Amino acid sequence: MDGSDGLVDIYRTFGFTGGYLCQLHAETLHVIRLSNLVSHFALTPIQLQMTEVIHILSVDRVWPSIVILVSTY
Repeated sequence: MDGSDGLVDIYRTFGFTGGYLCQLHAETLHVIRLSNLVSHFALTPIQLQMTEVIHILSVDRVWPSIVILVSTY
């Protein structure tokens, strides 16, 4: 959100720990490689000044290796 529609993203003041707001409907889509994926995220729909937006919050880092757990039962 760039503020041109009158909406202010209050979450950006908290840096990466606060997340950020996005428009609900994307104008363009981007396909990325799995190796470029750096984080899981939580997506929360919000009604803000009669406009539907989503709050994006990074929740965890994704490691490029796979961990295999073996049960000893």
